[in-house]
Amino acid sequence: MTKTHPLKAPRTTSRPRRALRRFARAAQRGMTLVEIMIVVVIMGLITSAVGIAVFDRLKEAKVKTCEQEIRSIENAVELWQSEHRGCPSMAQLREDRALDRRARDRDPWDNEYLISCEGGEARVHSKGPDGAEGTDDDVPRRRARN
Repeated sequence: MTKTHPLKAPRTTSRPRRALRRFARAAQRGMTLVEIMIVVVIMGLITSAVGIAVFDRLKEAKVKTCEQEIRSIENAVELWQSEHRGCPSMAQLREDRALDRRARDRDPWDNEYLISCEGGEARVHSKGPDGAEGTDDDVPRRRARN
């Protein structure tokens, strides 16, 4: 019988060495095809989730940009109407320098801004993403009258 120190546990050398060898073999072996495919699928799911969020923000940004440009054009129309009679076109606003030449005359969806004058009041709007006039996505949206 071997004497062991009372504070030291007896040595069992074979188990830790076997575990160490198994770990070393697994590290050398690398990843399996299934593991790689799982990682690729997870990365695809994360990418699609981020993409959806980014595209929603892009749509919101286009609408806000369009609303801001409409306000700018409405101010130019009011300025033009203070000096002229009738309803101006975008070309007239530029010619008479009521609208800055650098201002865009097309909305973010590449449709022309529309100017209509009814009842002495000018209205500027965009056809919106679908490009069709009179639909719910026109900017600014038509509000129901109370």
